[in-house]
Amino acid sequence: MYSQFVLPANHTLEGAQLSFQKCIIAANWSMVLSLGLVICSLLMSFYFDSYLPITMQITAHIGTIVFAAIFKLAYVVRCVGVYGLGYRVF
Repeated sequence: MYSQFVLPANHTLEGAQLSFQKCIIAANWSMVLSLGLVICSLLMSFYFDSYLPITMQITAHIGTIVFAAIFKLAYVVRCVGVYGLGYRVF
């Protein structure tokens, strides 16, 4: 097993295995990015709220919900990729 964030240059995957591996990689990056955005949104919503205008606070609250949903969808895509490669433990 290798890092799940990039494909190695000398990979031997073909066809469906390559597609499932790309799903895993894309989902992992999406999860990392959306987690960072959720944390930023939460900080903007609750920690820096006295420094931000109300429109930005509203946007941050909505962003928290949207980015958390993206995280969940990325996890489902990752589970599909892992299941497609034959693993049964996620």
